[in-house]
Amino acid sequence: MALGCTLFLLTNWVSTEYIAMRFEYQPALGDPLFQVGHTPVYPPFAWFLWGLHNITSHDPAVRRPLGEGIVILFFGCAVSIFLYFGANSLRSRRLSANAEHLHGSARWATVEDIRETGLLDARQGVYVGGWKPGRRSRLHYLRHDGPEHVLVFAPTRSGKGVSLVIPTLLAWNESAVIYDIKGENWAKTAGFRSQQGHICFRFCPVEQSYGSRFNPLAEVRLFTDRDV
Repeated sequence: MALGCTLFLLTNWVSTEYIAMRFEYQPALGDPLFQVGHTPVYPPFAWFLWGLHNITSHDPAVRRPLGEGIVILFFGCAVSIFLYFGANSLRSRRLSANAEHLHGSARWATVEDIRETGLLDARQGVYVGGWKPGRRSRLHYLRHDGPEHVLVFAPTRSGKGVSLVIPTLLAWNESAVIYDIKGENWAKTAGFRSQQGHICFRFCPVEQSYGSRFNPLAEVRLFTDRDV
């Protein structure tokens, strides 16, 4: 759009300057906007006013320069229109080529996508989901065993614990520190992990009846140089 308008303006200006040159920059053409050296530069649409003032003239010396200037104008306008529609057509083709992702490129993962992530073949690590090729097919668990962090984001009571956290704790062979506010993870996994040789502690300082506790003040060595 901007290119077409610019070309249209330049075409009018070229036509005006051509007519002024043919008239040898006579004073009757009016005052120019400015001068470039000794050449007057008139307003871009001055040709229209000159044509109105001489519309009834039959003098070839007047009509011929005006006619030639109008031919230049029509040719320039045709080029401007061609470029405008050409640019629009090119833009439409580009949009059509990218129409598949016009509203985003999110989609369900294919088998190739899942295998590329390495989640399908992992035998250790954090459970992050499952994949079932068909309704009657066996469920394949997806596990992440890399150095990257894993974040699970889902609403309350949507199954984060039973589907991801608890299976991970039951299959995790390494040490783990669990922030378990409700105590559900401890209740469902501590016994099994203890049977597998893990030493499990339930750190709950505010509870007196159960759990491990630690009083840092008890470690202060009284009546020594370090009791301050």
